[in-house]
Amino acid sequence: MKREGPSLADLMHQLGECPAEFRREPIDGEGSGEAHVAAIVSDLLLNRSLPPLTKEEAQAFAPFNSDVKPNHQRLILIACWLLDSPWFKEQKELLPDIPTFLNEFCVDLAEILRAETCLDDVERREEFIRLVLQHLDLRPQGESEEEARDFLTSLDSAERLRVIAAARKAEARARQIREEMALKKAQEAAASYGRE
Repeated sequence: MKREGPSLADLMHQLGECPAEFRREPIDGEGSGEAHVAAIVSDLLLNRSLPPLTKEEAQAFAPFNSDVKPNHQRLILIACWLLDSPWFKEQKELLPDIPTFLNEFCVDLAEILRAETCLDDVERREEFIRLVLQHLDLRPQGESEEEARDFLTSLDSAERLRVIAAARKAEARARQIREEMALKKAQEAAASYGRE
């Protein structure tokens, strides 16, 4: 996160104003859904005065591509809306290969974040923005590298899931120990009762 990037407040506002076109269900392999992801990615490229996706590039966003899951596609739509913000439009050199960025960034993210929460939940929205910035080696305007890292860590869904899983495992182990102790106590009581 070496370079200072855009204002976090501006990007939060941008995602908060995400229009219906970017919230629609992506077209799937059966043809149901409304959002054509490859077309929206092409529109983003055209808005930056870049050539639209080639037929081959569009295949990476195709609904019948088994590597592209619905949540992954929804995250791509949200990322397209975010990258269409005024600050990113001015940074043409920042994203020379938008299609690759979108696919690489969203594929891992799709495992831990639901696209809807990136728009509807304020903390997940901030996390999504901070992850985009981190992936581009940027930090929010006015934050030091350390502050940006700390804020992202505090919002990290993957870390939160690890903590929840560890807490559940610890609680299950504590329950097992309590049950074993209760059983042992009952066995000792039964043994002492039998001796009387």
